[in-house]
Amino acid sequence: MPDQNFRLPTLRLGTDFDEPVTLVQLPAVLRRGQDPSMCILDGADRAPHRLSRMVRPVGLLGVKMADPTQSVRVRMVLLADERAAMMWDRERARLIGEDLEYDEDGERIAPDLSAFHRLVEIGAQGRPRATALLSWRPADGQETRTVVEFEVAAEEIGDSGLVMFEFREPDAAPQWALEGHLAGGLTGVCVVRIELEQAGRPVSGLVSTGRPDDEDGAGVVGRRPGFFVVNPRGDGGAQRIALEARAADDERLAGRRAKVKHPVRYAREWGADRRVRLGGTAVVDVVDLEGRPVEAAVQSHGDRHTVELPAGVGPVFVRPRLKRGADHRAISWRARVGD
Repeated sequence: MPDQNFRLPTLRLGTDFDEPVTLVQLPAVLRRGQDPSMCILDGADRAPHRLSRMVRPVGLLGVKMADPTQSVRVRMVLLADERAAMMWDRERARLIGEDLEYDEDGERIAPDLSAFHRLVEIGAQGRPRATALLSWRPADGQETRTVVEFEVAAEEIGDSGLVMFEFREPDAAPQWALEGHLAGGLTGVCVVRIELEQAGRPVSGLVSTGRPDDEDGAGVVGRRPGFFVVNPRGDGGAQRIALEARAADDERLAGRRAKVKHPVRYAREWGADRRVRLGGTAVVDVVDLEGRPVEAAVQSHGDRHTVELPAGVGPVFVRPRLKRGADHRAISWRARVGD
């Protein structure tokens, strides 16, 4: 057979149907999967109404900046919902060879994952930046969202202008953070949107609890999983976390209107909260992404507790408990950064 030679005028891999890559001009918001600014996907699909859905336990998204000399401030919104639960269940069933469940009408039955949580470590340019905790319960509504923010310096981007976002599960989470952890839980997680702007406005530390915030904007830390994540400030400074214990109840009233509508139930919940808050001083476990304990100063003043995280720390896993009084399994918490 004679030798066959091929000429390759370009190493571009793609088809004539591919959209040309659009360079990102700051500020920008990527919110639809069809956005041509998202030029690299791995372990993820383009979503029709949002940006992307993860389809494997490791994911990668890439965008190309028009001006690589600018430092970038990133705000990313993630969510878990019923579709995320079904995608995770489908992948699990495929790996172990198990059949999926269907109801009498042939509709797929979503698994009950309300007792489990997902941990997502978000990196950029090969360095961890933030960690998200997601724990969807039908009682919380159709979806649970969490927000992470961080900066990517111009010197990290380089001349290529390519910014790579990595998604994976943390390698060294403490054992108490793995109780109820959904293995392979990145599968199904949705990246709702990515907001990009020129760095300058300071990045504040954020709490990720896996649950919707309460009516006052504080993070709700349920008795399951019983911990939360604190992501660092952009300047790496020290952070203060305000904590308030309350009685655990997965069906608590949410919002001022509900409390006015059900005054007796609200009074009962308030009384239970008061009994829990008399449970004494707080002890708090703090562990970083490398699995190392972090020394944090904890102060208790009546039913209020504060945790001082040292500068240069984060993201960290935080587990609050009371030294005496109510069983920690009967306690939930409100957590807020900066109070």
